[in-house]
Amino acid sequence: MATFRRFLLRLVHFFQPHRAESELERELAAHLGVLEDEYKRRGLTDAEARLAARRAFGGVAQAKELHREARSIRWLNDLRQDTRFAVRSLMRAPGFAAVVIGTLALGIGANTAIFSVVHAVLLRSLPYPGADRFFKIDAQFDPDDGSGTKTSGAPGSLRDLEVLRSRARTISNMGTYGLMAVTLSGRGESVHLSGVEISPQVMAMLGATPLMGRLLEPREETRGRERVTVISYSMWQRRLGGDDAILGKALVLDGMQYEVVGVMRPGFQFPNADAEFWVPYVWGPMARPVIVGRLSADASFATATREVNDLMRSVQEERRSVGTAPIGPPTSPEGPPPPGPPPPPGPPPPPGRGAGPPPPPSGNTAGAAAAPRSEPVPSRFVVVSLHGELIASARTPLVILSGAVGFVLLIACVNVGGLLLARNIGREREIWVRLTLGANRSRIVQQLVTESMLLTLVGGFAGVWLAETGVRWLRVFGAAMPRQDLSASSIVPRLHEVDVDGTVLLFALGISVAAGLACGLAPAFWQSRLEARGELAREARSSAVGSNLLRRSRGRALVVVMQIGMAVVLLLASGLLIRSFLKLSSVNPGYATTRVLTFQVPLSPNQSALKFSADLIARIQALPGVRAAGYADHLPLTRGNFGHVPLSTRSAPSQSIGPPPPPPPPGINGRPDFPVAHIVSRDFLAALGIAVVEGRGFSDADPVGRPHSLLINRTLARSGMLGDHPVGTRVYTEDAPWDITGIVEDARDTGLADPPGPEIFASLERSGTDDTLFPHSSPYFAVRTDIPPATLIPAIRRIVSEVDPRTAPDRIATMEEIISNSILQPRFYAGMFGLFALIAGTLAVVGIYGGIAFAVKSRTREIGIRMALGASTYQVFRTIVGDMLLLAAVGITAGVAGGAMLTRYLQQMLFDLTPLDPAVFIAMPVVLASAVLGAALLSARPALTVAPLAALRHE
Repeated sequence: MATFRRFLLRLVHFFQPHRAESELERELAAHLGVLEDEYKRRGLTDAEARLAARRAFGGVAQAKELHREARSIRWLNDLRQDTRFAVRSLMRAPGFAAVVIGTLALGIGANTAIFSVVHAVLLRSLPYPGADRFFKIDAQFDPDDGSGTKTSGAPGSLRDLEVLRSRARTISNMGTYGLMAVTLSGRGESVHLSGVEISPQVMAMLGATPLMGRLLEPREETRGRERVTVISYSMWQRRLGGDDAILGKALVLDGMQYEVVGVMRPGFQFPNADAEFWVPYVWGPMARPVIVGRLSADASFATATREVNDLMRSVQEERRSVGTAPIGPPTSPEGPPPPGPPPPPGPPPPPGRGAGPPPPPSGNTAGAAAAPRSEPVPSRFVVVSLHGELIASARTPLVILSGAVGFVLLIACVNVGGLLLARNIGREREIWVRLTLGANRSRIVQQLVTESMLLTLVGGFAGVWLAETGVRWLRVFGAAMPRQDLSASSIVPRLHEVDVDGTVLLFALGISVAAGLACGLAPAFWQSRLEARGELAREARSSAVGSNLLRRSRGRALVVVMQIGMAVVLLLASGLLIRSFLKLSSVNPGYATTRVLTFQVPLSPNQSALKFSADLIARIQALPGVRAAGYADHLPLTRGNFGHVPLSTRSAPSQSIGPPPPPPPPGINGRPDFPVAHIVSRDFLAALGIAVVEGRGFSDADPVGRPHSLLINRTLARSGMLGDHPVGTRVYTEDAPWDITGIVEDARDTGLADPPGPEIFASLERSGTDDTLFPHSSPYFAVRTDIPPATLIPAIRRIVSEVDPRTAPDRIATMEEIISNSILQPRFYAGMFGLFALIAGTLAVVGIYGGIAFAVKSRTREIGIRMALGASTYQVFRTIVGDMLLLAAVGITAGVAGGAMLTRYLQQMLFDLTPLDPAVFIAMPVVLASAVLGAALLSARPALTVAPLAALRHE
């Protein structure tokens, strides 16, 4: 207790030093007074008694110092004194302080901003109870073509899910979800909405509770009962006006009515902030969606993986022993749903979503018969973290970006360390005097480190402000730039959760302290090695400093080499990403990128897609300035999942009885016997500028009924599957015949970075049917113009309203906007790396400029002696610049070597570029060498004006 009381008293004395000093003065005066009175009683005069009392008491100053040490905490007192001294010292050099604080603010601010993104995206768990136990099941396949193991996120069928739900013990709440984009109509002008198809079990897993109504229920997974929806709070407020009676009302989504059964609480989001409604996911016989769920409390991902594999192997063995039964949709406890109406008569369904392909025939030989249908069997299942899957696309770029800003901070620290070293060299006289008067080295180091810590803490505060500004800009930029209605992914997942919170502030404090120690310790220890060798030795040392930067000032030489080396690494990385982005943006997509306007129109209920689209196109083509117009089931770069169909030169046997065919196995992209199918109108390819390179396109002369006309792309024609001259060949998708009438140019549909694969184009305008033509009854339109496309938007809105007043055009965009939207993420990362590389290069060049300027100033006496002995200004100038260029050469060489080792981690972020691209590895070092040369020439210019006599009188 006494020890704790003494500690509290010391803290009180530390925070109230003036009060403690006044008490000490009174106590010392009382002691001296008692001694004076004693000597006066002995007969001494007042002056003699005062002198005798002081002799008997001892040194008053020494007593005060001992008392201060006893009553307070020594290191805190020293820290307070050093801080006051550092503040006074820096106030006498405001320019130096501003440069150091600004440099550190850039480094700390950049790291704090990027860490806030890393913390929100990579480190923070999903905002749901028990989110660390959410999982996703992946399936691994071993294709017969020897291309290696393929991983698919769609591992199982409805039957597999039911087995896992009934038998698994380590996992629960299994279901699925998938993003969907629809158009809300019937409430004024149609608007685009982003929603989610989700299993009710998954909503329960998320721990969601509605504000009004209820959640989705398991019985609503069945077809016929799925037309219900739960809406978000923001949609309820913004789209529906906060209608308190919204429950039970119907919303028209893509022409279909959904009953509102619930409204979620504010803040609920899944799987991202764009989702505005949730509808039940209906498992179809061919569905292979991703399976998610939650681990049991005592289970791990490894044990769950073992159990899933054991269960699936036993199920496969059971199926092999008893045969495969037909797969149907799940039934509810109340019985199966009523059967739907029989399909209308007419030609066979078009290739696309309506026809799931069986596995392809073995080999690509023309004329091979279709193989019997068989489900691809996964070789292994893997249970992985759902959080890891959601942020998988951003993990590598963010880790690399964190390394880049780490280099920026290192360069900033090296720069500041060089400035502090130069400043301390100028204070050698002060340090020499303090050592002469008895100061120990640890006290000198403590004082110098305190000054650097003060600078870095102030720089840290400025950096946090910069980080907060940057994060705010990033959130605004990330929310505004990608047009989600064009099916673009966000720049960074979970970007809306990025914020400068307490964890980020602690990180900023930590790197500020680390930066202060890194910047201050080395210069402080370097200067503490001074010895009290006398004025002549100090003068000789001052004159010799910098006569050769590499030999006599190894500290500054190392600083220069490190700055240049790290700047080269960052410049190489940014150069690779920028060059990759430029190559990506200059790719020929295979269709027109200018003067093309696109939009989508959600059809009203019971509206004929073909009649509506044909009428609309006829009116649009009559507008002035329109060259061509057409419609299709999708637009390039706006949909990620395309319908693969089996293609053969011989008809498959008709299967009127038995289960529908399973979906294609993983790894079929690029296979000519499983091309991607597109449904287009006669003039759609002309509107997009996709040229017919052989044969002819669609025309009104095409016969009505079987066989239909089919166009293939150049990649499919070159595959050899259809022979050397495919035009005129009859092919089959299932048992539907098609005649190939032409070959069109390749087009990049899924992304500019994805090479074109085999594709077929079918037109059903002459088929006389409207069934399964457009997904969700929302055709896409393309209009090619001779005038600026934006000028046609009012006319198109008017025409759509005239054709059907119940709908309106949605997702209006030019092809330039669509292409720009599709490459937003690589543009963002290239821009960020370029920005940080520019900061790093600027800091390095400024640091080099300051280092040379200080070297010239500190060598003024030496320069004067050399010139007095006959050296020319050119020789002096060449010596100074030559020293720096030698260091620059060493730094650039080290940076290129480091870049060659580190840039290989950029491989997956590069397009059509190797991590050792010669153009980048030559251009970036040359750019930095030129900047270093310019800085050296500018900073060495004062040496040309040094007068020998003035230089000899220097200092």
